[in-house]
Amino acid sequence: MPKHMGGMGFRDLRVFNEALLAKQCWRLAVGDDSLLHRVLRAKYYPKCSFLEAYRGGSPSYTWRSIWAAKSLLLEGLRWRIGNGRKVLVWEDNWIPCEGFIACPSTDKEFNPDLWVHDLIDEENLKWRNEIINKMFSEEAAHRILAMPLSFQFSDDLIQWWPNKDGIFSVKSAYWLGKLRSPSICKIFDENHMNDKWWTMLWRMNIIPKLKHFTWRACKGMLPTKETLKRRHILNDDTCPRCKQGSETAVHALFECQKCRSIWNNSEFAKVILDSPSSSLHDKLKWVYDKLGEEKMGLFLGMMWALWTCRNKVVVGGEEQWWVYTFGLGVSTYKNSSPSVLKTEI
Repeated sequence: MPKHMGGMGFRDLRVFNEALLAKQCWRLAVGDDSLLHRVLRAKYYPKCSFLEAYRGGSPSYTWRSIWAAKSLLLEGLRWRIGNGRKVLVWEDNWIPCEGFIACPSTDKEFNPDLWVHDLIDEENLKWRNEIINKMFSEEAAHRILAMPLSFQFSDDLIQWWPNKDGIFSVKSAYWLGKLRSPSICKIFDENHMNDKWWTMLWRMNIIPKLKHFTWRACKGMLPTKETLKRRHILNDDTCPRCKQGSETAVHALFECQKCRSIWNNSEFAKVILDSPSSSLHDKLKWVYDKLGEEKMGLFLGMMWALWTCRNKVVVGGEEQWWVYTFGLGVSTYKNSSPSVLKTEI
């Protein structure tokens, strides 16, 4: 998942490998006359095109691998109509429909072997309105009649609709493949694409350690008592310091009495008081809008210092942790203390 959508920017290797194989499918579909294309065509589809070829009974490893990515290629293909002699009306994707391609449908009797050129008046170079209005729905007919026809009556061409230039790219194929994932679809449904917090976080001029810590905190990856109980590691999620309430990330960093005494004596007291407490993500996004990038760096440094001191209390039993919290946060933000940078998060 990319960073601007809340991920770490790592690619899904399975989908990426499929996109690379789909590129080879594209080369075979457009007929680039390479040695690979000539060999595979001679063995697997000598009398038809690649798009019409079958897998076969005993395919090679190369052909099986390429065949596995053919479905991804077909999802992104669209025909640009020239003379309509290569495109079947009811089987091929040729009607544009707001980014995605929809095949025409009708509940009336139709010829399954109907070609697109049967819908074109070749003498006048225009669509046959009566036939199209009779065979297609109103919306489909409107889209077909809005498609321009070439005056040169050239051959039909294959296009890759995810790119504006119609040429295949691994990047667009990768994202087309990722759209199959339910988790990615959920992110789009939740409008995470419009969340600018992640972009602002990764662009901040602070040390990477603070960025990674903040990302982990917003994603619920900090080993708080509430997280450990949810993962069935602990039975009790009570805060180990103040003994009041469940130790969530928001509680551990802001609402605990030990942390609250630190924040109340800082310049961020009023901002924290007014900030939302629904989630750490919403709180930090709101605080960033109020403070700006420069002060937000110091704010995140204080957060990291509080979490580090919390770990010293819980794991090491050092009770006087609040004495050096301010100095630890400032030194972390300014990246001036080697001992701080070596401390584990």
